[in-house]
Amino acid sequence: MGMVEAYTALTQWKYDPIQGRMPTDPNLARMVDPAGRFLPTPGLAAVFRPGKFLSGIISLMKDMVYEQLEESHMLADPLPASSLHMTVHEMAAPGGDVRESMETAQRITEEIRRVYAGRRIVLHADRIVNMLSGSLALLLEPEGEEDWNILTDIYRRYDRVVPLPYPLTPHITLAYFRPGMLDGDRLGEAVRYMQVEGEKLDFAFDMDSLTVQRYTDLTDFRDVPFRICFVCDGGMHRSQMAAAMVNHMARERGLPVLAEARAAYQGTEGKAVPESVRNVLKRHGMELPDEKTEAAWLGENGFGAYSSFAAISPGAVSRLQIMRLEEARCRYTELFLGVQDPSWETTYEEAFQDLYRRVSIFLDEIQEELRAL
Repeated sequence: MGMVEAYTALTQWKYDPIQGRMPTDPNLARMVDPAGRFLPTPGLAAVFRPGKFLSGIISLMKDMVYEQLEESHMLADPLPASSLHMTVHEMAAPGGDVRESMETAQRITEEIRRVYAGRRIVLHADRIVNMLSGSLALLLEPEGEEDWNILTDIYRRYDRVVPLPYPLTPHITLAYFRPGMLDGDRLGEAVRYMQVEGEKLDFAFDMDSLTVQRYTDLTDFRDVPFRICFVCDGGMHRSQMAAAMVNHMARERGLPVLAEARAAYQGTEGKAVPESVRNVLKRHGMELPDEKTEAAWLGENGFGAYSSFAAISPGAVSRLQIMRLEEARCRYTELFLGVQDPSWETTYEEAFQDLYRRVSIFLDEIQEELRAL
């Protein structure tokens, strides 16, 4: 069966009429209370995190849903931008044993990222649908056979370990219902109004944006491992030192945290990280991995790869502002902003000591957050 036939067979229900009164999914009451507030429901999922542009599109669609249905009192509280993603597989369903599945999910994810490094999955916006009377979601149709085959292979790699009772149906949840009865006539009218029409809207996901997310409820998703991107003007001094410190100190503490360095401005791509940076790290028993010997620019395609960003320089702050990232993903900028540039403002040792203090605070915060999960 080809991609078109397989996808059509899986999603034929999307054309079913929405009308009359209908009860919500019984499982919804475990995740949302009657007032629309989200309840504690720990779980673990493998997801594709959308980049900056896609996040904006999805947020607009979410806002449209609430504009159409907010007065109906059928919807739960709005989802924050940080929780919008395409779920690939539930590795521990809400209420399941999260800790037992976490290491396995991380291992499978890293394996997939290696196998499909540099590849991209492209899907088209299909329809906004009533997803089993539990939520409103945007269905996504793979662009071609290759996209479908890769996505199916990714799903099967997780499903071999944690089998699910339902097939892969690519979608992005825009809103959850409150548990109870739905006004199908009102809902059907709103869904018809919101349908995606006209030219195909592409949703592209890089493999770097595939991650495992642990959640405490359906609004609070945290990447495991937590991936932070440090950004300074040239991506050669402060950001490199900060990333090396985080990776070294996180390993020592046994924390699932990974860091990378990027430049705010173009022009340094491919330039070697200075020996002065390497030398000060070596004096303190740290080093840069061999594959991290060159500076790299933070382009638009890189934004989906990271859980969070920390701007170290004013130029880096400007870069993140231009990209209009949500505030929650830049919350560590306040902690790291202001470290002086060792190439001309201070010595490498002084910059190291300043960054070491800040990195210690950062890892303390991450450690506390993990304990609370």
